[in-house]
Amino acid sequence: MEFLKYKWSIWFTILDVNQDSFITHADVEQMIKHFPIVEGMSEEDAKLVCDNIEKWWTVYILKGREILTEEDLIKDFEYEYTLNKKAFIDKMKNCQEEVLKILDTDKSNSISIDNYVKGFKALGHDNDELLRQSFKLYKPADHSIPIKEFINIWLFFLTNDDPTKPDAVMDTIEAGLMECM
Repeated sequence: MEFLKYKWSIWFTILDVNQDSFITHADVEQMIKHFPIVEGMSEEDAKLVCDNIEKWWTVYILKGREILTEEDLIKDFEYEYTLNKKAFIDKMKNCQEEVLKILDTDKSNSISIDNYVKGFKALGHDNDELLRQSFKLYKPADHSIPIKEFINIWLFFLTNDDPTKPDAVMDTIEAGLMECM
């Protein structure tokens, strides 16, 4: 369980957009404000994307709270994981599927390096070079990663409790290619 708690702590840090050690609606607003993929979209499409971002944060992260601490997130995840591991994995899969639907604005069913960089920049991670290097650790074919594969990579990160198994997200973090530590 300690390994999962460590990874959930990393997940919290990734989601703490303004890096104030809390997740609040301010993080949601900052992500929406800085979400570059909406540029060039019609006003109607951009509003739909922003509404979906807000819904994702409300359903999967804040869960009706005004403020979420790292400790709260870890306790919630530990409780859900311990209570019913399969249900927790299903929920985390839905979480990843929903956020990647938002990122896949071109409906290509893949994440390009540009989508990847833009998505993480919207989360407050600004080091373009690190993000581009980290994308390579996912071993993209034809400069993109199929969404289903990307979902499985992040699902594995959020739910695998065996530190001996290869983990592309952990490899990225341990290589210092993601600003979350």
